[in-house]
Amino acid sequence: MTRFRGILILLFLAGSIGIAGEPTDFQRLAGQIGGGVPSYQMRTVSGPTMNRSVCLVCRNGDRPVVMVVLREVGPNQRILLRNLDRLLRRERETGLRGFCAVLSPDPFREISRVQTFAFNGRVEMPVGITPDALGDRSGLDIPRESATTVFLYNEMVIRRRFDFGSAGPTHDEIREVLRAAAELPLQPSFSTTPSEPAAPFSDGR
Repeated sequence: MTRFRGILILLFLAGSIGIAGEPTDFQRLAGQIGGGVPSYQMRTVSGPTMNRSVCLVCRNGDRPVVMVVLREVGPNQRILLRNLDRLLRRERETGLRGFCAVLSPDPFREISRVQTFAFNGRVEMPVGITPDALGDRSGLDIPRESATTVFLYNEMVIRRRFDFGSAGPTHDEIREVLRAAAELPLQPSFSTTPSEPAAPFSDGR
Protein backbone atom coordinates (compact mmCIF):
# COMPACT_ATOMS: atom_id res chain seq x y z
CA MET A 1 0.00 0.00 0.00
CA THR A 2 2.79 2.38 0.93
CA ARG A 3 4.54 1.55 -2.35
CA PHE A 4 1.36 2.31 -4.34
CA ARG A 5 0.92 5.69 -2.63
CA GLY A 6 4.54 6.53 -3.36
CA ILE A 7 4.17 5.62 -7.03
CA LEU A 8 0.96 7.67 -7.34
CA ILE A 9 2.59 10.76 -5.85
CA LEU A 10 5.65 10.35 -8.08
CA LEU A 11 3.41 10.07 -11.14
CA PHE A 12 1.64 13.26 -10.14
CA LEU A 13 4.91 15.11 -9.62
CA ALA A 14 6.17 13.89 -12.98
CA GLY A 15 3.09 15.21 -14.73
CA SER A 16 2.67 18.49 -12.87
CA ILE A 17 4.11 21.85 -13.79
CA GLY A 18 7.40 21.61 -11.99
CA ILE A 19 9.66 23.34 -14.51
CA ALA A 20 13.34 24.09 -14.26
CA GLY A 21 14.32 27.73 -14.35
CA GLU A 22 12.08 30.77 -14.12
CA PRO A 23 8.40 30.15 -15.02
CA THR A 24 6.89 32.19 -17.82
CA ASP A 25 3.93 34.55 -17.22
CA PHE A 26 1.70 31.93 -18.84
CA GLN A 27 2.92 29.31 -16.35
CA ARG A 28 2.51 31.69 -13.40
CA LEU A 29 -1.15 32.08 -14.38
CA ALA A 30 -1.77 28.31 -14.27
CA GLY A 31 -5.22 27.75 -12.79
CA GLN A 32 -6.37 31.31 -13.51
CA ILE A 33 -8.44 32.66 -16.41
CA GLY A 34 -6.10 33.21 -19.34
CA GLY A 35 -3.51 30.86 -17.89
CA GLY A 36 -2.51 27.34 -18.77
CA VAL A 37 -3.74 23.99 -17.51
CA PRO A 38 -1.09 21.89 -15.74
CA SER A 39 -0.76 18.28 -16.84
CA TYR A 40 -1.19 15.78 -14.02
CA GLN A 41 -1.82 12.11 -13.40
CA MET A 42 -4.84 10.78 -11.54
CA ARG A 43 -6.03 7.33 -10.56
CA THR A 44 -9.36 6.84 -12.32
CA VAL A 45 -12.10 4.97 -10.44
CA SER A 46 -14.71 5.00 -13.22
CA GLY A 47 -14.96 5.17 -17.00
CA PRO A 48 -12.93 3.42 -19.72
CA THR A 49 -9.59 4.01 -17.96
CA MET A 50 -10.78 2.72 -14.56
CA ASN A 51 -8.03 1.57 -12.18
CA ARG A 52 -5.31 3.19 -14.26
CA SER A 53 -3.14 6.26 -13.67
CA VAL A 54 -3.74 8.58 -16.60
CA CYS A 55 -3.33 12.19 -17.65
CA LEU A 56 -6.71 13.24 -19.01
CA VAL A 57 -5.45 16.77 -19.63
CA CYS A 58 -2.92 15.19 -22.02
CA ARG A 59 -5.49 12.91 -23.64
CA ASN A 60 -7.95 15.73 -24.35
CA GLY A 61 -5.30 17.97 -25.86
CA ASP A 62 -6.65 21.17 -27.43
CA ARG A 63 -10.32 20.14 -27.20
CA PRO A 64 -12.79 22.22 -25.17
CA VAL A 65 -12.93 20.60 -21.73
CA VAL A 66 -14.98 20.88 -18.54
CA MET A 67 -12.66 19.95 -15.66
CA VAL A 68 -14.31 19.58 -12.25
CA VAL A 69 -12.01 19.51 -9.22
CA LEU A 70 -13.54 18.45 -5.88
CA ARG A 71 -12.31 18.50 -2.31
CA GLU A 72 -15.61 17.01 -1.14
CA VAL A 73 -18.20 14.68 -2.67
CA GLY A 74 -21.87 14.99 -1.81
CA PRO A 75 -25.41 15.50 -3.19
CA ASN A 76 -24.78 18.88 -4.86
CA GLN A 77 -21.59 17.67 -6.48
CA ARG A 78 -23.49 14.65 -7.80
CA ILE A 79 -26.19 16.90 -9.30
CA LEU A 80 -23.51 19.05 -10.93
CA LEU A 81 -21.77 16.04 -12.51
CA ARG A 82 -25.02 14.42 -13.69
CA ASN A 83 -26.08 17.64 -15.44
CA LEU A 84 -22.65 18.01 -17.02
CA ASP A 85 -22.89 14.39 -18.21
CA ARG A 86 -26.08 15.25 -20.11
CA LEU A 87 -24.45 18.30 -21.66
CA LEU A 88 -21.34 16.34 -22.67
CA ARG A 89 -23.43 13.67 -24.37
CA ARG A 90 -25.30 16.27 -26.36
CA GLU A 91 -22.24 18.34 -27.28
CA ARG A 92 -19.88 15.47 -28.08
CA GLU A 93 -19.83 16.29 -31.81
CA THR A 94 -18.57 19.79 -31.02
CA GLY A 95 -15.53 18.22 -29.35
CA LEU A 96 -16.59 19.02 -25.77
CA ARG A 97 -15.13 16.64 -23.18
CA GLY A 98 -15.10 16.50 -19.40
CA PHE A 99 -13.75 14.75 -16.34
CA CYS A 100 -13.65 15.08 -12.57
CA ALA A 101 -10.60 14.99 -10.26
CA VAL A 102 -11.02 14.53 -6.51
CA LEU A 103 -8.21 15.96 -4.38
CA SER A 104 -7.00 13.94 -1.41
CA PRO A 105 -3.98 13.97 0.93
CA ASP A 106 -4.07 10.15 0.75
CA PRO A 107 -5.49 9.08 -2.64
CA PHE A 108 -5.15 5.35 -1.93
CA ARG A 109 -7.46 5.50 1.10
CA GLU A 110 -10.08 7.46 -0.86
CA ILE A 111 -10.49 5.06 -3.78
CA SER A 112 -13.42 3.10 -2.33
CA ARG A 113 -15.35 6.20 -1.17
CA VAL A 114 -14.92 8.10 -4.45
CA GLN A 115 -15.73 5.02 -6.53
CA THR A 116 -18.94 4.52 -4.53
CA PHE A 117 -19.84 8.18 -5.10
CA ALA A 118 -19.32 7.82 -8.87
CA PHE A 119 -21.16 4.50 -9.21
CA ASN A 120 -24.10 5.29 -6.91
CA GLY A 121 -24.46 8.70 -8.51
CA ARG A 122 -24.39 7.11 -11.99
CA VAL A 123 -21.71 9.59 -13.08
CA GLU A 124 -20.63 8.91 -16.67
CA MET A 125 -17.62 11.20 -17.06
CA PRO A 126 -14.25 9.82 -15.89
CA VAL A 127 -13.74 10.37 -12.15
CA GLY A 128 -10.34 10.02 -10.54
CA ILE A 129 -8.28 10.83 -7.47
CA THR A 130 -5.08 12.83 -7.31
CA PRO A 131 -2.90 14.21 -4.48
CA ASP A 132 -4.21 17.48 -3.08
CA ALA A 133 -0.94 19.18 -4.04
CA LEU A 134 -2.68 19.83 -7.37
CA GLY A 135 -4.71 22.51 -5.59
CA ASP A 136 -1.59 24.37 -4.41
CA ARG A 137 -0.47 27.66 -5.93
CA SER A 138 2.06 25.78 -8.06
CA GLY A 139 -0.82 23.74 -9.52
CA LEU A 140 -4.39 24.96 -9.99
CA ASP A 141 -4.28 27.48 -7.11
CA ILE A 142 -7.56 26.38 -5.49
CA PRO A 143 -8.36 28.00 -2.11
CA ARG A 144 -8.85 25.57 0.77
CA GLU A 145 -12.39 26.84 1.27
CA SER A 146 -13.35 25.90 -2.31
CA ALA A 147 -14.88 22.42 -2.15
CA THR A 148 -15.91 22.48 -5.82
CA THR A 149 -14.06 24.22 -8.65
CA VAL A 150 -15.03 24.05 -12.31
CA PHE A 151 -12.52 24.99 -15.01
CA LEU A 152 -13.64 25.52 -18.59
CA TYR A 153 -10.72 25.47 -21.00
CA ASN A 154 -9.85 24.90 -24.63
CA GLU A 155 -6.58 24.97 -26.54
CA MET A 156 -5.07 24.39 -23.05
CA VAL A 157 -6.09 27.91 -21.93
CA ILE A 158 -8.58 28.48 -19.08
CA ARG A 159 -11.55 30.55 -20.31
CA ARG A 160 -13.85 30.43 -17.27
CA ARG A 161 -13.51 29.35 -13.64
CA PHE A 162 -16.12 28.80 -10.93
CA ASP A 163 -15.34 28.27 -7.21
CA PHE A 164 -17.97 27.05 -4.75
CA GLY A 165 -17.81 26.59 -0.96
CA SER A 166 -18.34 23.52 1.19
CA ALA A 167 -22.07 23.29 0.46
CA GLY A 168 -21.33 22.84 -3.22
CA PRO A 169 -22.99 24.75 -6.06
CA THR A 170 -26.66 25.69 -5.77
CA HIS A 171 -29.11 24.82 -8.55
CA ASP A 172 -28.85 28.34 -9.96
CA GLU A 173 -25.05 28.16 -9.91
CA ILE A 174 -25.16 24.81 -11.71
CA ARG A 175 -27.34 26.40 -14.41
CA GLU A 176 -24.72 29.15 -14.82
CA VAL A 177 -21.96 26.53 -15.23
CA LEU A 178 -24.05 24.66 -17.82
CA ARG A 179 -24.64 27.83 -19.86
CA ALA A 180 -20.94 28.68 -19.85
CA ALA A 181 -19.91 25.11 -20.71
CA ALA A 182 -22.34 25.00 -23.65
CA GLU A 183 -20.66 28.12 -25.07
CA LEU A 184 -17.11 26.83 -24.58
CA PRO A 185 -16.73 25.10 -28.00
CA LEU A 186 -17.40 28.49 -29.62
CA GLN A 187 -14.42 30.24 -27.91
CA PRO A 188 -12.24 30.63 -29.92
CA SER A 189 -13.25 28.65 -33.00
CA PHE A 190 -12.38 25.08 -32.10
CA SER A 191 -15.36 23.55 -33.89
CA THR A 192 -17.47 24.58 -36.86
CA THR A 193 -20.46 22.63 -35.49
CA PRO A 194 -22.85 25.13 -33.86
CA SER A 195 -23.61 24.57 -30.18
CA GLU A 196 -27.23 24.49 -29.02
CA PRO A 197 -28.54 26.23 -25.90
CA ALA A 198 -27.61 24.58 -22.59
CA ALA A 199 -29.48 21.39 -21.71
CA PRO A 200 -32.39 21.83 -19.27
CA PHE A 201 -31.34 21.58 -15.63
CA SER A 202 -32.18 18.42 -13.67
CA ASP A 203 -32.05 17.99 -9.90
CA GLY A 204 -30.86 14.44 -10.44
CA ARG A 205 -33.97 12.65 -9.25
